[in-house]
Amino acid sequence: MLVSLEPLHSFGSGTYPAASMAARVASRTFGSRRSGLAQTYTAEAVAVQTHERGRVHRLATLSDCQLRGGEAELAAATAGTMLDTMEGMESQRLRDRLVKVRRSLVGLQSRATADGVGRIDDTLRIPV
Repeated sequence: MLVSLEPLHSFGSGTYPAASMAARVASRTFGSRRSGLAQTYTAEAVAVQTHERGRVHRLATLSDCQLRGGEAELAAATAGTMLDTMEGMESQRLRDRLVKVRRSLVGLQSRATADGVGRIDDTLRIPV
């Protein structure tokens, strides 16, 4: 559980919203060994009200954590939320995140992941 999220934290050479940093910490610290804890931590970071572009990045991180935890259906649903959230946004970085999520989902054999890959493909076909 996130105990406190202050408005901004310094991270490296730039300044990132605390929720974004929390998602990164969860993803890198807990990895696949403690994926349940990473999912919880990242989900709480997603829930923090910040700008939508940052939320898309955190949703991508959450989807990755869910996949590491063997939750393919949930990861596909999170990818769908990510796509809904980024509708109308033009960003190469967000497109790069979509490509990574797509790579993670493409090899999995389920209807939900196939639908998620299809939606990502449709989104990637739209030029920036």
